Amino acid sequence: MFDFATRLLRKYHPAPAFDLDTLKRIHADYLASAAVHPDREVWLRDINDSEFARDLISRRAGKKDDDLSWTNLLLNLLQNNRFEPHHDDFAGSMLAAAADALLRAGRATEALSFAELAFAHSIYDLWVQRVLTAVRAHARGTPEIVDETEQWLKTKFCSAPFDTVETISNSQMAICCPLWLPVSIGGFKDKSIEEALNSKSVQLVRKSIVDGSYRYCSRVHCVRITERDLPSRESINLASLEATVYPKYVTFSHDQSCNLSCPSCRGHVVIVPKSQRDNFISIPDFLLPLMLNAESVKICGSGDPFASWHFRSLLKAYCSHVGAHRNIVLHTNGVLCDQRSWSALGLSTFVKTVMVSLDAAEEETYSYTRRGGQWRRVLDNIRFLSQLKIRGAIDTIELLFVVQNRNFREMIDFVHLAKSLGADKVLFQAITNWGTYSEIEFEEHNIFSLTHPNHQALLELLNDEIFDDPIVDLFSVGKFRKKFFK
Repeated sequence: MFDFATRLLRKYHPAPAFDLDTLKRIHADYLASAAVHPDREVWLRDINDSEFARDLISRRAGKKDDDLSWTNLLLNLLQNNRFEPHHDDFAGSMLAAAADALLRAGRATEALSFAELAFAHSIYDLWVQRVLTAVRAHARGTPEIVDETEQWLKTKFCSAPFDTVETISNSQMAICCPLWLPVSIGGFKDKSIEEALNSKSVQLVRKSIVDGSYRYCSRVHCVRITERDLPSRESINLASLEATVYPKYVTFSHDQSCNLSCPSCRGHVVIVPKSQRDNFISIPDFLLPLMLNAESVKICGSGDPFASWHFRSLLKAYCSHVGAHRNIVLHTNGVLCDQRSWSALGLSTFVKTVMVSLDAAEEETYSYTRRGGQWRRVLDNIRFLSQLKIRGAIDTIELLFVVQNRNFREMIDFVHLAKSLGADKVLFQAITNWGTYSEIEFEEHNIFSLTHPNHQALLELLNDEIFDDPIVDLFSVGKFRKKFFK
């Protein structure tokens, strides 16, 4: 499995070896969070038994513990030789190990580039995130924030693992946003909802909430943590949560079909072909009961509901069901969200919120951020939604904006645009690399990296009083405005 990495390391045989003590430490941390990836323990066993590890050990002899020259070798290695996709976790862990070693040596500024690059390789990995959080805190001169966050979590409670389900790719399920809590609880084709919500994985996650460790939760992605937006554990009746049969909050993200190919999301248009639609035929038997018993059903977190044959069929089936009620939240790019689709699916009394992603306040920027979209058509469709809201057919309209280097200077204008269109909320999200960018490309777009040349300009822009407006939700961007992060 690691022949490719071995060949790369042998290419640099004359150079100093990596720090094996750091590797051993990273292995221990990985074992502690093995639930993040179902095959993590197998992966670790393969690494420990591999020729790669033995080669490192043999080259480690005689190396001084305080010699960190291996970090420069590592960065050079990764910048000049791309790891194959199945080595991404390895590359991220090695970069995080380098950042951790530099941080422990009191070299936080040098550690920052390693930590950011490690995160770009492994956005789901909790150990990589812990290193990134510590490095960022030290680089900002606020190292105390890490311990403060952990102490704060011990006094708070999150109900998501008790009342939330999200369907994800490959017919898997999660009990929170899989980016916030990257633990799969099994497949929805081979389990009942009762079995899924009482699996060993679910019990472990719930235990981590109860004991205040939150060991499976992301301190980087979870907005409830970064924004300090969790209720006191004293106000929660835990027994009532455990007794819940069906989750209150459901999100469907198992179909990636979308009519656009936004650069921050995907490299090309994805539409599930007819040859694969049979995979979705039996799914409604599982999904409809979830929808009927939920307070909120978001469709979808993976593409566009109007571009998906499966989600359109599911919506039509739900809206014609005698037990259907107003609990649908539609997340769409807005291009196909018009009167024709609304009538064809029978949505008139069952949608409570429509979320439209725009990522721009100007047509030229929109043509880039929402590749394949039609600016004027989308604005007309939002006006149509506004009329539905006036008539009481829907409750709220939210406009979304993924913040990146290309568009961050339009954030203020976007708030004004949203108000002019009758939106109830403006939601700002930080850009994430979903594998569509190379490391170098993402460095250019990631305005949230402390090393980005325009990062300070972003912080200054966020000081504008318009972001105090009740219509604005800074979501994952908010942590960059908080005083304790400056």
